[in-house]
Amino acid sequence: MIYFTIFKHFKSSLKTPQLHFQAALFHKILRKGHPMKPAILALALFPSFAIAQTPSLSSAPSSDHTTIRQLINQHYHRPLPAHQCQLTTPPASNPKQPENIAYCMKPAASHAVTRNGKTTRYMLYTGFAYDTRENRKDESHAASGLAELFVLEKNGNKWTIKHHGKSEIGAWGSPPQEWRFVQVGAQNWGYQAESGFTNGGATETGQFFIFTDNNRVADSYIPSGSDNSGMYGDCNEYTGAEKRNCQDNQVSLDAQIAFNRSAEQNGVWGIQATLSGQDRKKRYAKQPYAMPYNSRQHSHIVPKNYPLYVAP
Repeated sequence: MIYFTIFKHFKSSLKTPQLHFQAALFHKILRKGHPMKPAILALALFPSFAIAQTPSLSSAPSSDHTTIRQLINQHYHRPLPAHQCQLTTPPASNPKQPENIAYCMKPAASHAVTRNGKTTRYMLYTGFAYDTRENRKDESHAASGLAELFVLEKNGNKWTIKHHGKSEIGAWGSPPQEWRFVQVGAQNWGYQAESGFTNGGATETGQFFIFTDNNRVADSYIPSGSDNSGMYGDCNEYTGAEKRNCQDNQVSLDAQIAFNRSAEQNGVWGIQATLSGQDRKKRYAKQPYAMPYNSRQHSHIVPKNYPLYVAP
């Protein structure tokens, strides 16, 4: 069981989105008086998340290590020595991003697999939003971080970049910090992280995936939790009409996310969310929702009748 850090006594020093997020979740634990289920999925709870136990890049032969680094460095052309990172542009899918915003990228994870009979390495880079005009990190509420995936394939002694893609994710200009290597299909893998934010006492969480299908790098975001206890507090502390109003407006939803191996499209399994909890006067008890992979949209499709659905 994963528990979030107690920092009730350090609230005034919170400066990162991760700490704000943890504080809101811990408030939920205190209010309910019992341990909260870990939001970051564990293999013991969700066995359909096949976590590859593979060597890191540091265990690869030194010649492979050097070649892979050189290939990826050819993609980046803007070193930022002050932060020991490489700057990259936002995804083409976000034309609204200001021209002065780039992302400060560093390697975050590396795993090797045998994919379609060939030695393949998945390399994840992540970075924070950087304002090139003011030469500082962009920590605004609307700013996200960036996740970038390189998939390299070895043929003989030669490495090539087989797939490459990137997606904005995170809050306050930062990407998620904890990533899990997961299998998403018979011959496809990727990385998963939890992302969330708190606004006005309401905390929203979701699971983000960046991965390969049979043809390219894709990404999906699955909303997995909603809680407004920071807005209303403990309803048991009220009486009469105030208590009824609190209970009638209380939201506490949690979804368990698992892959459905029987539903596959373009090499990627579908996802099933099993929802429990309360959404004001409506209650859910292990209600399943299917989220198939759509190879044309390069993402899993969240149905509009899913209580945690967020319009794109």
